[in-house]
Amino acid sequence: MVCEIPLVSFTAHGGRISGDTTDSDYVSEFHQMTEQKSSPVRFLKRELQALCGTPRFRQRLLLENGLPLEEDMAVETSADLQLILLGFPAAQPRDADELVQAVYLDKVSKVESILYRPQDPNQLSHGRTPLMAAISTGSMHAAALLLEAMADPDIKSSAGHSALQLACAEGQLEIARLLIQAGAKEHQSSRSSILSEAAVRGDLEMVRALLENQAYVRSGSFDALQLAVENGFADIVELLLAFQADTESTSLSAFRRTCLHSAATRGFLDVARLLLKAKADKDRTDMNGNSALALAAGEGQAEVVSLLLKAAAAKDNTNVEGQTPLFRACMQGQDDVAGMLLHAGADRDKCDLAGDTPLIIACKWNNMDIVRLLLAAGASADVPNRECQTPLIVASMRDHRCISHLLLLSNADTDSGDNDGLTPLILAAEAGHMQIAQMLLQFKADINKANHAKQSPLFAASAGGCLEMCRLLLDSGADQEMPDQRGRTPLAVASEEGHRRVARLLQDHVREK
Repeated sequence: MVCEIPLVSFTAHGGRISGDTTDSDYVSEFHQMTEQKSSPVRFLKRELQALCGTPRFRQRLLLENGLPLEEDMAVETSADLQLILLGFPAAQPRDADELVQAVYLDKVSKVESILYRPQDPNQLSHGRTPLMAAISTGSMHAAALLLEAMADPDIKSSAGHSALQLACAEGQLEIARLLIQAGAKEHQSSRSSILSEAAVRGDLEMVRALLENQAYVRSGSFDALQLAVENGFADIVELLLAFQADTESTSLSAFRRTCLHSAATRGFLDVARLLLKAKADKDRTDMNGNSALALAAGEGQAEVVSLLLKAAAAKDNTNVEGQTPLFRACMQGQDDVAGMLLHAGADRDKCDLAGDTPLIIACKWNNMDIVRLLLAAGASADVPNRECQTPLIVASMRDHRCISHLLLLSNADTDSGDNDGLTPLILAAEAGHMQIAQMLLQFKADINKANHAKQSPLFAASAGGCLEMCRLLLDSGADQEMPDQRGRTPLAVASEEGHRRVARLLQDHVREK
């Protein structure tokens, strides 16, 4: 049985107020209400709530004879009224379950009836409040009733979520607006802000509702911009920028990447355009020294590359490995982007920390289209890396035939050696790359040029036991008597390594001579 506990009571007598309250303003305002024209009791109770801070569900208005006024009844100005404020009876789990069940079933009249007992709207049922149940079902009317009953919007569920967090997560915009109007707070201990959670889901109107109430734009909540950028939500990005979101924040990135970096990497053209319009730093680098242009180039985001080039982004800035945007495009096989950068005047021969030029890296990765682009743009075919490997050496040692042929047609030096004196022909002979060797000989490579150990191409082929390569070199006029620095001839090393067929070929060639 519900126990009514009178907390405050007083009576209005047509111009005179009596009661046990000492707040004269409170009494005066109540008197003014009762002096107005007839008004439903529900309306009067709502007005009284502003005075006494107690919702209508816990108010009872009694006539002079002690009969209660029903909520749909009218109040006569001549009536003597008594206001009684009720407390809550001892809470029972079944009562909380009943209220939550009524909310889940969206039985609004039953919800109102339960609240009128009165019943605590904040009592949890299985870890959730009735207000959270209203959010789950999207019941605006139930949520409004619970908030009118002074349900606390900041109580957390057993999982640690507030009502506003749940409303945002469920996309319940109108209920979220009710919660905001009710003063729901942003929990500072949340891992991410409510604004961020709305942004990452692409909920534009929810983001707008939160932004319009500055209480939710707390420190760190402009992580929302980074999340909106990462998901390509241009409309939310535009809205956040209108509220002065920080374009240079890197708080969510392990690589200290800004919003423009994220947009460039993902190829979100409209987002990148909005960020540049908002004066985002187009040349700022991440922790690896990559600019937005370098990131876009490496990912092949041609439209964003074009946008950044039109915005005058630096074309030749290098990252911590010495790689330019052009180098990254060549390394990743992004020929369209490489062409755009070359057309824009990017340095075609700038090398990385290992000394590799864009042409060398394209040769390593056997990217014929990029090699052709670079050579057509005037890239040098003979610039070596730190190991003194030229593009032709790199292509020859990897048996990249088409690229080797293109380099030879571009007058690449056929006899340049690396740090060990290994020429393209020695490397081809050593590896048994027959077609490469044939091409080099056709382009007049020095057949007897030796490495620093005085080992000729024929010596290398003989040591490796490559019979057909030895035959090609012998037929092309290789000197089979040429010793290395230890005095070994090709025949001697072939015999030493147990290559009998090669040794026999070399012996037969001596007899023929």
